Amino acid sequence: MSDLISNLTLKIRDFIKFKNSLGIEYKTGLYYLKQLDKYNYEHGNYDDLKKISLKTAPCSMPTNPLQETGAGYPP
Repeated sequence: MSDLISNLTLKIRDFIKFKNSLGIEYKTGLYYLKQLDKYNYEHGNYDDLKKISLKTAPCSMPTNPLQETGAGYPP
């Protein structure tokens, strides 16, 4: 697990240790967690992952894209 590089490294290592303590090898999961770790490092290097609500997330799209473009409406 030495190739973990982001601020999530300690949390990922603790999670893997927990899974291993339950007798789960977690090889496939570790592969994907390494990909997440790399993505996190390249896109902000956050130390926590939180879900955000679409209501609170900044968004530049209109609430109904069809209304803005007129797509789907008869002429």
